[in-house]
Amino acid sequence: MLFNTVIEGALLRTRSLGVAPRISTGEHILAAAIIKMLPGLCEITPAEVETRRRLLPVSLPSAAPLTGE
Repeated sequence: MLFNTVIEGALLRTRSLGVAPRISTGEHILAAAIIKMLPGLCEITPAEVETRRRLLPVSLPSAAPLTGE
């Protein structure tokens, strides 16, 4: 419910302003709101969020080739 409320609000702001709303740092408001909600939803500390954020992007392993096709 919390995520839906934030997403719907950002969508309405985008439609009314014609551009995606951003916070004073220039970050997209939806991304900033999700980052702020993560500690409460995932039981991690704000410092851990920042640490994990610095580690991104994480490179994903390439998919194994499909056999039998």
